[in-house]
Amino acid sequence: MYWGNITTALRWNYVLSKKLFVNTTLTYSRYKFDIYRYDEQNTTPSSAEDYRTKYEYFSGITDLGGKIDFDFIPSPSHYIRAGINYTNHTFHPGITVEKTPG
Repeated sequence: MYWGNITTALRWNYVLSKKLFVNTTLTYSRYKFDIYRYDEQNTTPSSAEDYRTKYEYFSGITDLGGKIDFDFIPSPSHYIRAGINYTNHTFHPGITVEKTPG
């Protein structure tokens, strides 16, 4: 059995002018889960009940995102914030079961 996750983020802040600021963020995360199992049964050399079974299960989620925000301060009594955010979620569910005669 294996499982694990990775998370990273990169952030950049920049002052365009005395009244305009930019904040940018890029993110990546991944979760992964994997199980592998192999069974074998040999009752007699010529038995019809002999078998081998392989079982594998994999599941995961990957996220990739970006965000940019603008802070505009035209006067001390006004504060305007605008921005855009995008996240791509990718799901990786799956199951594989294989049974073959031995």
